[in-house]
Amino acid sequence: MGGENHRRYRFIDLGTFGGPNSFTNGSSVVINDKGTVVGEADTGIPCPYLPEFPISPAFKWERGVMTELPRLPGGCGGFPIAINSKGTIVGSADNGVFDPLTDGPEIRAVIWKEGQILDLGTFGGANSLATNISDRGQVAGIAQNDVPDLFPFGDVVSSSPTQWHAFLWERGAMHDLGTLGGPHSGTAGALALNERGQVTGVSYTNFDVSPTTGEPTLNVFLWNRNRLQRLGTLGGAFADARTINERGQIVGFTTPAGDDSHPFLWDHGSMRDLGTLGGSFGVAGWINALGKW
Repeated sequence: MGGENHRRYRFIDLGTFGGPNSFTNGSSVVINDKGTVVGEADTGIPCPYLPEFPISPAFKWERGVMTELPRLPGGCGGFPIAINSKGTIVGSADNGVFDPLTDGPEIRAVIWKEGQILDLGTFGGANSLATNISDRGQVAGIAQNDVPDLFPFGDVVSSSPTQWHAFLWERGAMHDLGTLGGPHSGTAGALALNERGQVTGVSYTNFDVSPTTGEPTLNVFLWNRNRLQRLGTLGGAFADARTINERGQIVGFTTPAGDDSHPFLWDHGSMRDLGTLGGSFGVAGWINALGKW
């Protein structure tokens, strides 16, 4: 229609540091309100301790300029996962050390702030990962301890056979959020922390293998006011949280008894089955500040 105003967009190639590829984490907040974008970009220089891979630093892109972010001593790369409105960035970086249990590179949760990189550490294991940061500077993520375990909860980060626990980092200290009774817990993803300091995630509730999943029962948790609360399922043995908003409402998916996964909304102490569009399976991945999913 001739009288309508049409918004015009253009694609911008952010480039690399001389290598073939650059990446952003597509499932999280990698651009803030100021238009700053964070990601990882290849150089053309081989990594000294992993020569089959290039040095690939984290980057910050703003106002048309890509800036290389610092690496951990001995490390070859960094991968930002989230940025807050103040420009503080969290993610992961290697430290140039091989995990003695797996012979793979150690990966550490890190913060990039004011041109510096900070290793947040672990709970005694080799690896950790930061997945969320609030505007208050609180960081949520997942870290290994040194307790051996047979269930491969942390395979998305590392196959190291020790327990992983969700953490909340604030004021320079990493706090272990514990579990719901089983060996592992973890933040649900890159949208699992709100500005009230509430964290949602998943945890095993026991050490008993379910005949349905082949693993212990996995339930959703809410960390609120230093307390880990079990949110349950819709009757099955599995639940996964995806997002928490500023009201403390949580969405994800869970298994009703004898059925495939259904999307859920948890609000004010109860879990609601959101149903499907006629099929047997569904997932809720996002909820906004108004409670719309």
